[in-house]
Amino acid sequence: MGDEQGFVRELFKAMNGIDNAAQIWNKHFHSFMIREGFIRTSRDDCLYVHPNNSVQSSVYVDDILASSDPDKKAELDKFVRKLQKDFVVRVLGEPTKFLGMEISYMREQGICCVSQQGYREKLARTFLTGHDSSPYPSFPPTPMEANVYEKLQLAKDEPKFEGPFRSIVGGLLYLFVCTRIEIGFAVSILTQHLANPKQTHFLLAQRVLFYLLGTKTFGLILGGENIPSLVAFLDASFVNDKDDRKSMAMGGYIIFLGNSPLSWSAKKHRGVQAVSSTESEIVQIAEATKEILWLQPLLLDLGFALILWATELIVDNEPAAHILLNNPTHANRTKHMDIKIKFCGEVLSKRDKISLRYVPSKLNFADIFTKPLNTVRFRDLRSVLVQNLDGIADNTQFLRRTFSVLRDFITLSTPRSRHNATY
Repeated sequence: MGDEQGFVRELFKAMNGIDNAAQIWNKHFHSFMIREGFIRTSRDDCLYVHPNNSVQSSVYVDDILASSDPDKKAELDKFVRKLQKDFVVRVLGEPTKFLGMEISYMREQGICCVSQQGYREKLARTFLTGHDSSPYPSFPPTPMEANVYEKLQLAKDEPKFEGPFRSIVGGLLYLFVCTRIEIGFAVSILTQHLANPKQTHFLLAQRVLFYLLGTKTFGLILGGENIPSLVAFLDASFVNDKDDRKSMAMGGYIIFLGNSPLSWSAKKHRGVQAVSSTESEIVQIAEATKEILWLQPLLLDLGFALILWATELIVDNEPAAHILLNNPTHANRTKHMDIKIKFCGEVLSKRDKISLRYVPSKLNFADIFTKPLNTVRFRDLRSVLVQNLDGIADNTQFLRRTFSVLRDFITLSTPRSRHNATY
């Protein structure tokens, strides 16, 4: 550019490509939001709330979502005009697409539907080329077949697969994180073989994609009933992997805000952390407890004032519940897990933030994250997590049943007196 040797240019504005451009942009946007009276939430730096007019806003890089209560629409419009004054903004109106997710609304029923049909079709075009028709007699009824562990054992002797295994698993992982909760077990199995994939692993990933093709109209239903409570279900498996004898793929949890899935996870327990199914369950309870403690202040910031007194943690292992509520860290069988037990015991025994509750395994929705299930059991659990959105607006009976699933479970499946039971 004709600069003298030994001289550098000083930038007065951030440019795309420099190391701290994103940080500078975020600081600039944050200062604007503070100037407009917004408060950054205590748990998420990208989420802002206005204490006086109910306007909420979130930012993802340079994509901004804003919302308000219906009676505060004027305040929302005012905020958008101020954004336009300070930034070059394209106002796209009511969001119908965001980060690869399609969003639709049913205002009379008070629900929002979220799916990823476009993203799933893009994955299919990329990774199922030459497989336009399913190799199965029909689309697979489950993401992972029941004998998956035997297949994984046989795959150990196969040569390394050089194809796009990481890419297809990354795409499936994004679907799981956003809308397709029910494929969590399958995705957690696949992610464990990213370093040394085999042909069998790629075929298993393609099976998950074929399953998604067969359920292409499924997605999340959010809202529907005003139930300001958190209910978390968790489960953990034990030594499913006959090779390394660890709890393969698994512990998982799902947390509902009312009827709406809010947070979920499915992961393998790293390291030899548990020597019994009870201890494996304690590991997972600790993970779910940490997530709840992160969510509660966030929901308080968003206006759920009673959330601390309306949070339940559902487990299906009575010995684990007994250990945590009675906090026997001195016991010989559990002293190697002293820190996790102490942490959970201090939180759960007080019952002032989270109530621990036991249910039979057949009523535990997190069972879908820890093992390959038969078709009947898988579909029963899937009906709680994701629904077929095709024609749902005309099926009010289905909507009523969907909205009442968790409510009926909470009130009918187990006596409420169990809250104060001593295990």
